[in-house]
Amino acid sequence: MSLYGALFAGVSALSAQSQAMGMISDNIANVNTIGYKRSEAAFSSLITAQTRSTAYAPGAVRASTQQRIDQQGIIQQSRSTTDLALSGNGFFVVSDSAESSDLTEPSYTRAGAFTEDQQGYLVNTAGKYLMGWPLDANGNVPGASADISSLVPINVAFLGGVTRPTTQAEIALNLDENETPYIYPLSGTESSHFSRTMRVYDTLGEAQDMTFRFYRHSSPTSTMAGSVD
Repeated sequence: MSLYGALFAGVSALSAQSQAMGMISDNIANVNTIGYKRSEAAFSSLITAQTRSTAYAPGAVRASTQQRIDQQGIIQQSRSTTDLALSGNGFFVVSDSAESSDLTEPSYTRAGAFTEDQQGYLVNTAGKYLMGWPLDANGNVPGASADISSLVPINVAFLGGVTRPTTQAEIALNLDENETPYIYPLSGTESSHFSRTMRVYDTLGEAQDMTFRFYRHSSPTSTMAGSVD
């Protein structure tokens, strides 16, 4: 055995251990990275051929990376209404461009942290656009859902999508009859005894907050009246 062979075996061990420590460091550094899958080191020995029975040819060791991309991540609560999560198998399809015709080499990710850009498209932290199938007027997925070439960028600004304005709403409440009544008729400056806000959507898909205000007054036919803002 030459001195060079002994040194090479020792250096390979240091290199393999260095790679393993680097994987551990990356796992710790990305503990809060959305969609990150941890990496693990798998060591394997390098065996050399023995040319003579009286001479030993030293081998070495190497570290190969095993990425746990097939493991289910922890689903965490988010305050963003555009964040998504996958439970089970599947990937999000993302594209570098907002043009559906440019979906020649799509990318796949499990990270569901998406935000709305200035044009209403959903993009992730890498700037890639989330792709999906447009629904028909009845909210059904088209029949060509098995072909990713029919995917289009998801736009949540309702610029070209199907919007459904609010047509029906229901509210359930209890009113306190012990409230001090106002003198009827009301002047319009009184503070309401009870109020409740409900979110509705107009024909453009924009959210509107509708407030119901209730007043108790001394009318002989009705003890409670309401108004809607």
